[in-house]
Amino acid sequence: MYLLTVINTSAEFLEDLDKLRKRFLWAGDQALSGGKCKVNWPTVGRPLQLGGLGVVDLKSFARALRVRWLWQEQSQPNKHWVGIGTPCTKVDKLLFAACTTTHIGDGLRISFWHSAWARGRRPKDIVPSIYNASRKKNRPLSDAILDHAWVKDLNVSACLTVGHLQEFIALWFEVQEVRLQRDAQD
Repeated sequence: MYLLTVINTSAEFLEDLDKLRKRFLWAGDQALSGGKCKVNWPTVGRPLQLGGLGVVDLKSFARALRVRWLWQEQSQPNKHWVGIGTPCTKVDKLLFAACTTTHIGDGLRISFWHSAWARGRRPKDIVPSIYNASRKKNRPLSDAILDHAWVKDLNVSACLTVGHLQEFIALWFEVQEVRLQRDAQD
C-alpha cells in the first residue's frame, strides 16, 4: 500500500493484484474459476456496515493516496518535496480541482493557472487558448495580478483569433473580481 502512494501503477498491475487477492479469498492458493466466487468483487469491496468485507478497491485507494500529494502541496507548501512534482495523473489533478475550493487570502499559495480560484474553476480550464498562449504558467495569483503580469506573460502573436479575444475578456473580468487580503493566508 505504501508504494501506491509514490508510484503511479498501471491498471494491468492493479488487475493482477486483484486476481491474486480474489484467488486467495475464494480458492486459497488454487486456480480460481468463476464458480468458486461466492460474492461479486464490488460487493466484497464495500465497508462491513454496508454488507461487504471491507476489502480495499486498489484503483480508488491508489488515486486517493496520489490526490493526497496535491492536498499536502496546497496546505503545507514548506515541505521539502514541494515543487519537484508529484506522481499524480491528469485525472487526479482534475479530481482534486473538482473536489476542492480555493479561498483567496494573500494569493501567495494559489497558482494563477492551476488553482480553482475563479468561481471554483481553474483558469486553465475556463480559457484554455489563453493558457496555451501564456509563457509563464507557474505564477502565484498575487504575482500574476500585480501590474497585470498575467497579460504581459501572453505570447501576443499566438493570440490573434476571435476565440482568444473572447477568452481574454472572460479571464479579465474574473481577475477584476479578485481582492487580495494581505493579512490572510490562502
